Amino acid sequence: MAPSRIINQYTAFCEEYAPGFSRLQPRSLFKILEICKTSYRKSLQGLNYFAADGDEAFDFLSKIVQDLNLNSNLAKRLRDNLKRGRQYMKSDFKTQISKSNSVADHRAMYALSDTKNSNCREICDHLHDAYCIEFEMLSSTLNEIEKYIKEQSNDEEVTERSLTIFYKYKESINNWKCHLLRSVNQDIAREHCLNFLPDDGIFIYLGWAMKWLPAKYREPQSYFFGKRGLSWQIAVAIKKIPREAPNTSTESYSDNESSNDEENLKDSKPSLSQKVFVHVFDSCSEDSSAILCTIENVLKEIHVSDPIIKAAFLRSDDAGCYHRAETLLSLPFMAKKTGITVQGVDFSDPQGGKSPSRSISGCTEVKC
Repeated sequence: MAPSRIINQYTAFCEEYAPGFSRLQPRSLFKILEICKTSYRKSLQGLNYFAADGDEAFDFLSKIVQDLNLNSNLAKRLRDNLKRGRQYMKSDFKTQISKSNSVADHRAMYALSDTKNSNCREICDHLHDAYCIEFEMLSSTLNEIEKYIKEQSNDEEVTERSLTIFYKYKESINNWKCHLLRSVNQDIAREHCLNFLPDDGIFIYLGWAMKWLPAKYREPQSYFFGKRGLSWQIAVAIKKIPREAPNTSTESYSDNESSNDEENLKDSKPSLSQKVFVHVFDSCSEDSSAILCTIENVLKEIHVSDPIIKAAFLRSDDAGCYHRAETLLSLPFMAKKTGITVQGVDFSDPQGGKSPSRSISGCTEVKC
């Protein structure tokens, strides 16, 4: 935005809401804007709303069907299919995704495989000969809408414009589907790590909380203006509680009972305990340096309180400070300083669900 336009808006605002207010001269305002230059900020990948865009795409596609001048029964069928497809994406699709499935769209590793890069591809040992009725219906519905758009108008320019809009909404639905697949796949990795966490290992969630505005018990309203928020990092450390040894008393019992007890002990999920670390910074950049300092301090505290811990597995959101080369390449050297080796780093998909760090930050802020 041009400085002159900003000054004109400021002048109009003062004249409307504060008549008679003594404003700065335009020359002074131009000097201020020369120092505090305006900048444009683009949305990052982690802030894209896959679910919102996909849900909105169904609404716009339904409106496109309504504007195609189709017969009432055909238009109603297409709109009902779109509603059914949206409901399936919101509810049942995530529950049907698994590591092994005969439906290609429901098998996470196969559906996320790269068709061009063999290193990022998984070869299945079974055929994907089953089909998802819901996705087949949604795919056929989208193909029908595309066909009717091409048949409706004889004007190539109008048809091309309509198809461009249609492809945009279709891509939003596919992006939503891919986002759900990635989220479930990343959650499978988290569950696998927790279920097979070694006795000398620890699982750590990392996450930046929203800026914290400290407030006194009583303070005037003037203290609130211009107050800078404090950055704080939440780290939730989870470890496995050692299981108690089975009872080996001299009481007699049958072999069947003993085998059942061993199977129940083997199949039961491990008991977990957690410990929360909160780091509050007066002023810092939320970059790799702050992340490394936080991880180092957390690992040192864990090693002091629990010397048995020798391995750590980290998980965070998809913020850039976590997966920068500076952060990842520095983690192998943590063992020399902390005595704990970082053996794994995992990331959640953007908007793939809130981690324990987010929920704990809300409770901590209320208590503070």
